[in-house]
Amino acid sequence: MGFGWKWRRWIRHCISSARFSVIINGAAKGFFKSSHGLRQGDPLSPFLFLLVAEVFNKLMINAKADGFLKGFYVKENGMEISHLQFADDTIFFLDAKEEEVRKLLEVLESFKDKTGLKVNLTKSSMMGIETQQDIIQECAGLARCVIDSGVSSKEVRKTHAELPVGYGEEKTSLWRKLIYEKFGGVEEVWLPKDSKRTYRLGLWRGILNQSMLLRNGSKISVGRGNKTNFWNDVWCHEKTLKELFPRLWKVSRRKEASVKDMNNNSGNGQCWNIDPCRRLKDQEIQEVVEFSRILESQGELAADDDKREWTSNPKGTFSVSSCYAWLMHDQGQVIPPKFPSDYIWNKTIPPKISFLVWAAANRVVPTLSLLSRRGMTVVNVCAFCNVSEESVEHFFLHCSFVGQIWEQFLHQLGIGWFILRQLWNSFGSGN
Repeated sequence: MGFGWKWRRWIRHCISSARFSVIINGAAKGFFKSSHGLRQGDPLSPFLFLLVAEVFNKLMINAKADGFLKGFYVKENGMEISHLQFADDTIFFLDAKEEEVRKLLEVLESFKDKTGLKVNLTKSSMMGIETQQDIIQECAGLARCVIDSGVSSKEVRKTHAELPVGYGEEKTSLWRKLIYEKFGGVEEVWLPKDSKRTYRLGLWRGILNQSMLLRNGSKISVGRGNKTNFWNDVWCHEKTLKELFPRLWKVSRRKEASVKDMNNNSGNGQCWNIDPCRRLKDQEIQEVVEFSRILESQGELAADDDKREWTSNPKGTFSVSSCYAWLMHDQGQVIPPKFPSDYIWNKTIPPKISFLVWAAANRVVPTLSLLSRRGMTVVNVCAFCNVSEESVEHFFLHCSFVGQIWEQFLHQLGIGWFILRQLWNSFGSGN
């Protein structure tokens, strides 16, 4: 990859000088030196992982360029995808031919020779798409891997429900390029284009249904108007221009144009051209007066790109927590108190303590009550008091034995405290 000798020597020293210890009964005992490897949590580890993964990526690209491997085409003569690499998984797209399977095995063998990393084929799986089962069985037998039934549409829809949120920002992402090439539309838009076809697009329609969440929970700050749809986005009024002036929208030839495309900035100010397909009638001319008044109140366009701001977050950025709170409020449900993340996830607190507090607040500590609900056969009685069931609240708050510990501990600190019914309330009250 072109790295210098000195840099390679540094990396070699890092991976050959690490010392490890074994934890016995909660304490580290002894140290031993490794011939190659990094300590767990070493910040150098992800960078070396990416370098090694790039070696495999280059091998796949070369095999595809030489015509040995073929991926799938998003559309005819369009983008070709042969593999997708993730943190701990890789997906290959091949023709259902034994020749391509053999070539892929050669690429994996070459990768092993160059890096010393061997792929465990017995833990790999193969899935056919519109392919006869006997052909898949032959290819899977050649690769010595199992046959997978695939992923359900419900799981994919749940996993990718947030795709429309990032469509306007992640222009360089592969998934964004794939969707744009397959469904078309305008390059600089916030949301992907819906398809009028119905055949095999039920999953995509389900994902696009989430786009209403983005429309209703955000607002547009218009810059140069390059990402804002002139008629269909809410940008100059509480409603879209299509809803306010349906007659003008109907006669316009530019129904999908952006604000920038509709604006003709001359030396005498801004001019908006709807490009009607015929001469306007009297009622339509009357609408033009109000239409012009609304647009003139917007002022001139700026030089910056348009921005979509999430209204439920003061910073304007989308977050899962603010989206959840907005949905709960919209449905008239009570919003639970916010977890004090800045206080609990603190570098001055040991990580195992922070995790225990978080698990207790979310009721995922493996108490006997939780294990019983998960189907395990246990005697659900508190081991300290032998009276009540061992729930999270009982274990941390209501047990008589635990109450004595709290009382002595808080008394030494001079803190007065009353026992709450639920553990979460102690976080919500700021105590």
